[in-house]
Amino acid sequence: MARSRTRSKKGFRHNTNHATPRLEKAGRAAFVDAIEHALSGNKRLQQAAAAIVFELEDFRKIKELHDCDAGETLLDATRDRVSELLIEGDEILRLDGPRFGIALSPLRRLDLEGAIQLATRIQHTMADPVQLQGCHLYIIVSVSFALASRLDCPTPADLVRAASVAQFEAVRDGANAIRSYSNAMHQRMVTHNGLFDEVQKALES
Repeated sequence: MARSRTRSKKGFRHNTNHATPRLEKAGRAAFVDAIEHALSGNKRLQQAAAAIVFELEDFRKIKELHDCDAGETLLDATRDRVSELLIEGDEILRLDGPRFGIALSPLRRLDLEGAIQLATRIQHTMADPVQLQGCHLYIIVSVSFALASRLDCPTPADLVRAASVAQFEAVRDGANAIRSYSNAMHQRMVTHNGLFDEVQKALES
């Protein structure tokens, strides 16, 4: 069933009584706030919190072949499709460029298998071509996630940072990747090519 979302400073929350407006850019602080909101009233489910980051690949090329309005149309279509997978308490936000964040309701109680299944569903929902200015575009999406249950007493900010770190690795590893944050991933980013510093700078900008 289609789900529409009302505008807020952070993104869109489930609301079936309003038309869906254009998704505006948010940011890391808004993503953190969305996770805090998801946990409000559910502090006992703190360890069930989860964050997803996903990104449309080759978005720059699409904008070069078409125009900025076409790019925005594609991002809106992405939001609409992925919103169909969300439940009450989830929130989707547009981050920088072609990147989105999802603060997942702790009521999902996602484990690793469930998070991988949801990431796969995000990729599958984008597999059908998007019609754009008379063309049919096939969109490839890389997806990453972080589960509070796999971190050591994380704050919402820690969860966002972890999902973002995983997304850098997903994009680096190639098309259609799915990556879950782990301590081993953190160590790889610290030790290889200064990539961890790059992530930190991006998160702080």
